[in-house]
Order: sequence, then structure tokens, then C-alpha cells
Amino acid sequence: MAVEAQTIRVLIADDQTLFRSGLARLLAEDPRITICGQAVDGDDAVAKSAALKPDVILMDLKMPAWTASRRRPRSWRPSLR
Repeated sequence: MAVEAQTIRVLIADDQTLFRSGLARLLAEDPRITICGQAVDGDDAVAKSAALKPDVILMDLKMPAWTASRRRPRSWRPSLR
């Protein structure tokens, strides 16, 4: 019986382009991970989370365009890990 591997969909949110793209390249080498998107600020992270429905969001909490009420990703997507 074959076991189907499920990949983890990851959204990376960071305002530093070099860090964000480097992390995406590193994680993309793991076959268990799919980078479903990248966000450049807090508002972009909220919008892309709703549109892309990632399993995990890796984010910098000190990005621009980030209101205090939006700093709790589980409030936007309760299924996030």
C-alpha cells in the first residue's frame, strides 16, 4: 500500500527581500514543503493568507503596514499552525 505524502503549504511574510527570497529558496529544497506565496508587509500577509490558504505562515512581526489587531494570524485563519 502506497502512502501519499502531503506537502505543507507555506506563506513567507517579511519586508526584507533578501531574507524572504533566501528562506524561500532554502525551504523549496525540501520536498515536504511547498512555498505557496510571499508577502512584503502585514497587509499583504493578511490578503495572501486569505487568498492562498497556507498551512503555515512564517512572518516577521515587525514589518510595515502591520496594525496591532492583525498580529494574531490565527484570528484570520484558525487552522494555521
